[in-house]
Amino acid sequence: MDGFFQDVRYGLRLFFRAPGVTLPILLTLALGIGANTAMFSVIDAVLLHPFHFREASQLALLWEKDPKQTTSLVAGGNFVDFRAQSKSYEQLAGWLPQSFVLTGGDRPEQLSGGGVTSNFFSTLGVTPTLGRVFLPDEDGLDNPASYSRVVILSYRTWQDRFAADPNVLGKFIQLNDQSFAVVGVMPADFQFINSRHALWVPARFDKTNRNFHNITAIGRLRTGVGIPAATQEAAAIASRLAEQFPPTNRSWTAQVDRLDEWLVRSELRTTLLILTGAVALVLFIACGNVANLLLARAAVRRREIALRTAVGASRWRIAQQLLTESVLLSVAGGLLGLLLARWLVSLAPQILPAGILPPTSAVRISDAVLWFTAGVSVLTGLLFGLAPAIEASKTDSQEALRDGSRGTSTGTALAKFRSALVIFEVALATILLAGSALMLESLHKMTSVDLGFRPEKVLTFSVFLPVSKYPEPQRVLDFYRRGIEQLRSLPGVESVAAASHLPLQRMTHTIPFELDTDPVRELAERPGAWCVTIGPEFLDALHVPLKDGRGFEIRDDPSAPPVVLVNEAFAKTFFAKERATGRFLRINRMILGKSGFEPTVRAEIVGVIGNVKPSNLSAPTEPIIYTPFAQNVWSPTTMVALRTRNDPESLIAAVRKEIQALDKDQPIDRVITMEQRFNDFFAAPKFRTQLMSAFAGLALFLSILGIYGVNAYTVNQRRQEIGVRMALGATPAQVMRMTLSAALKQTAIGAVIGVIGSIALGSVLRSLLFGVAPTDPVTLATVTIVLSITALVAGLAPAIRAARVNPAEALRQ
Repeated sequence: MDGFFQDVRYGLRLFFRAPGVTLPILLTLALGIGANTAMFSVIDAVLLHPFHFREASQLALLWEKDPKQTTSLVAGGNFVDFRAQSKSYEQLAGWLPQSFVLTGGDRPEQLSGGGVTSNFFSTLGVTPTLGRVFLPDEDGLDNPASYSRVVILSYRTWQDRFAADPNVLGKFIQLNDQSFAVVGVMPADFQFINSRHALWVPARFDKTNRNFHNITAIGRLRTGVGIPAATQEAAAIASRLAEQFPPTNRSWTAQVDRLDEWLVRSELRTTLLILTGAVALVLFIACGNVANLLLARAAVRRREIALRTAVGASRWRIAQQLLTESVLLSVAGGLLGLLLARWLVSLAPQILPAGILPPTSAVRISDAVLWFTAGVSVLTGLLFGLAPAIEASKTDSQEALRDGSRGTSTGTALAKFRSALVIFEVALATILLAGSALMLESLHKMTSVDLGFRPEKVLTFSVFLPVSKYPEPQRVLDFYRRGIEQLRSLPGVESVAAASHLPLQRMTHTIPFELDTDPVRELAERPGAWCVTIGPEFLDALHVPLKDGRGFEIRDDPSAPPVVLVNEAFAKTFFAKERATGRFLRINRMILGKSGFEPTVRAEIVGVIGNVKPSNLSAPTEPIIYTPFAQNVWSPTTMVALRTRNDPESLIAAVRKEIQALDKDQPIDRVITMEQRFNDFFAAPKFRTQLMSAFAGLALFLSILGIYGVNAYTVNQRRQEIGVRMALGATPAQVMRMTLSAALKQTAIGAVIGVIGSIALGSVLRSLLFGVAPTDPVTLATVTIVLSITALVAGLAPAIRAARVNPAEALRQ
């Protein structure tokens, strides 16, 4: 132990005596370890500890699957039966996303929230910060008369809208024109699945409904029950329900997924693992640079090491001293890296795009992250210090003492090892540069794709009209008719459209349909198509092309015969080479404020419109049925789009004023231009591409330093040899070529190895690329050219220095 502390003291003195070597090493390690620590904090938050529920591994999601094996939410009546018949769960709870209008403050606000069954919070195993969770009978599921208007607030809502009032419990707030009593406040880190909810109320749903699937079922599995057993039981229950209720359940089945595995989507998981691998490669490159620096330093210290050996120090003792110095450097670099990581994590809320991480994940420097940093620091020190320690321990004391007066040669073996380190760095940098280039090309093609509409100069916002206040479709229609007339009269507005969904929004509901020429089938066996309700000016406001027939018109009102539009994907899928316009569909439209479908109506296809790209650009465009807003007002939330001649953001205040002139308690929400929606839509791929490019740029920079450092050191060690060559007639140009050829040779070998590695790893990147192959030859060739140019630049300064060697002076030294 005394020897260890002696090595530490000696190492510290050595570091302070040579700051020109120590500082570059510390900064290099701080970058590598800090970037890895910050990345691991994200991995810890998203993959290892995505939420803080009690025994989270026992939580599972229950889904229903339609006859085409498409995963669906659970219908209300089926949920009740699953909960009653299943033996796999300790508890099975339900969750429905809802919107609320909060009034009674300075101005009305629209809030997102959830309707949940009474056992929702106990199923997850969370307790409130203040108050209580819902009582067993407050959802009215077993007894509708016991339903209670109570609300639980999120921690953020409690702080922002109620000033963290400790006496908030028992107060009444106005939600959707009804009074709710506050009974609890949830912890700051509580959220569920993919929504940042402001509050929760007891859910109300129709227990007789079996055809409208809108409930997310979350359960806590009993001890010893696994996912396969739970899925088998769920499928058996679904089979019994299909026999009991064939019109709605025939051919439907069920499946169960672990919550933590489902929450982190495969694309997000792949992205995080790829970025983690990238930042690990950066650390390896940094280790290669530091190892080269320490090898050069060990060569300079050969005389010192020879003296220690001569007075009795063993090889192990010499190696121990140098390894202690390496680990000491690495730990110091790790501490600096931890400070860098803390700074990066503090910036996470600002730099991470909204929605890229699950809301349940909190990125922070946890205990696990601290242990990771400590482990990486020590392992890094051992990794880059091992080669110098072994090399130094082989020092021949007699030879070193004889040669010490004029500086020593590194030896052929050591020179080859230093060159191999540079090749290793270049190979890793090539892999990162190739990955970055492929992602940049993919992003370019992704953002250049024709989305099927024009987003320029369009302002969008949402309006939520509570069913409790606007219970009838006609009242809703009157509100929007008057609102659209007022908005259209604003200066600079060209057209105004109302719709249940806008482009780039994830669609949420499908409706059953069948061709009028097909045999009539039960509702459960009919195919489903996404349904979007749009107003007459939708095509004009968003410049969606009309391919055939006509668009919706004012005459398509509730008294007119039912009509629909379909997209090109629908027409090609169901009518092949026939003309879709003029044909008829049997459809079941949705009902305002209710979980169910209208009786079957026969609707004429009056037009075919262009495909609007789905939220997943890599997926083929699916069939969509468009219904007229006036004939099918089904959603309390409506999106409005205004196409303007001027800057759309200049109209926000006027739009809010016009809507509140219709109803003083009516807010608007999600006010954003369509171009901003476009940018947000690509925020995640842009961010991962930028991060990958940053890692690749850092790797390239470190590789340049490595190429420069090795060649500069080699030139310095070969000054006598160069002087002899020049004395014998070698020209400066020949000396430059000789020096540059070494750098280019290292780069060429490293680039070839890196390209092979890039091709081998292409299958990992494939799922994140759009429109570009992971083995794209143009991209790989471009990366090789960039590396060659940078190697030429990195080796140029040492080559010029070599060409300027004075033969006489070099021979004298």
